[in-house]
Amino acid sequence: MLVIRKKQFTAIKEDAGSFYAAFEIRMISHIKTVFPDQAEVMTDEEIRVLVREGVEKAAAYRIARSENVALFIDLLVGLAPDFDTREDIAWIRDILEDGQLSEDVRMTLIYRELPGRAG
Repeated sequence: MLVIRKKQFTAIKEDAGSFYAAFEIRMISHIKTVFPDQAEVMTDEEIRVLVREGVEKAAAYRIARSENVALFIDLLVGLAPDFDTREDIAWIRDILEDGQLSEDVRMTLIYRELPGRAG
């Protein structure tokens, strides 16, 4: 049986917190670069909140890999914060909720379909 001591557990939590903080910083920079118009009207704290909400929403769809979470957050910024519940783009929700597909496949399908279904 594997035993994790309290000191080890604390170190793991600190590493996870550092990773998450670094992810937030990368995403803030990414959003400012890729979505300058949207970012211009938001403070860093508002973008940070959006990133945190995006992480939570992504997790609800079993999206956990940082690359896929970043793609999910891009959809929040690029389409709409409620893109996953909007009826006019319900096909995205259908893909997100497909339990037969891995998160990688789901995000690839969304991004493959998006240009043909846009506007």
